[in-house]
Amino acid sequence: MSLAYVGSSLDATGALAWLALKITYASRSNGRVLFLLYYLLSSCITTFMSNDVCIITLTPIICYFANAAGLDPVPYLISLYVAANICSVMLYIGNPTNIIVAQAYQMTFLGYMKWSVLPTIGEGG
Repeated sequence: MSLAYVGSSLDATGALAWLALKITYASRSNGRVLFLLYYLLSSCITTFMSNDVCIITLTPIICYFANAAGLDPVPYLISLYVAANICSVMLYIGNPTNIIVAQAYQMTFLGYMKWSVLPTIGEGG
């Protein structure tokens, strides 16, 4: 519930629309670069926070930019969800499933990361 509140609060401030505009301008009208920038942003946010925070935060950003650019948001949203799910594997706290697995094998935070970083990077994160 608190993540939804943070996401809604960011949306109300206009910060999300501003970020969408900056990323869209940074792509210089190149669709592939734009797609890559949103994928990388999704990967970074998920790696350092969680997939829930990433999805709640970036879904409105992608919808804003797609609306402003006259593009279909679906491919960008799918990229967001893929990046969030892949990168959430890397950290112990990235997903509740990770916590269950790590506890079942009595892994520490760093012990879990030792086994998950390389497969996460190999999957495209």
